[in-house]
Amino acid sequence: MIGKMVSAILFLFFCFFFVDAARVYSADNAVVASGKVFELTEKDVERVQEYYNKTSVRTTSDEYRKGALKIKLFAHEAVVLGLDKDWNASDESKSSVDYWIKLSEAYMKYVMELYPVSEPAIVSYYRAFPERFEVNGEAPAEVQDGIPNADNKKKIRIAIINAQKSRILSEAEDKLKVKYDIKFKE
Repeated sequence: MIGKMVSAILFLFFCFFFVDAARVYSADNAVVASGKVFELTEKDVERVQEYYNKTSVRTTSDEYRKGALKIKLFAHEAVVLGLDKDWNASDESKSSVDYWIKLSEAYMKYVMELYPVSEPAIVSYYRAFPERFEVNGEAPAEVQDGIPNADNKKKIRIAIINAQKSRILSEAEDKLKVKYDIKFKE
């Protein structure tokens, strides 16, 4: 009799344990990557994949994970920096992939605007490509001096930044991974 009771108790214990474990560690809640105050779940990755399935973008599961991490990490940092402070978004929309992408884009813009480009790099670009600053086939007077005006400096800075955009954003992502000690789960 006692043996049957112990067996029944153990059976109930294991049932509750496995039901609870299944609830806590369901596929939706499985952690893909985590760090300090940051977590990416399998559900987040699925939502990003569903978002991109509406477009012509298709890739591997691994790339969806990396992409979801980047989007959610950039979105997280945008919130930390207060880039969303003037946005009126409901709690429901804040958990949408559309909102994460909007935040991510705000962070990317922020990074690109702050990225330093030296004056010598701007002047060097200006001197290397004087034909890009011609108006009606004629070079402006300052091209001959080799010193760009303020408008041309802005254009050159944008050209230099855009040429290095993927490297700059990759560096920004790497810095955030270090800042938040992000690790992918096996």
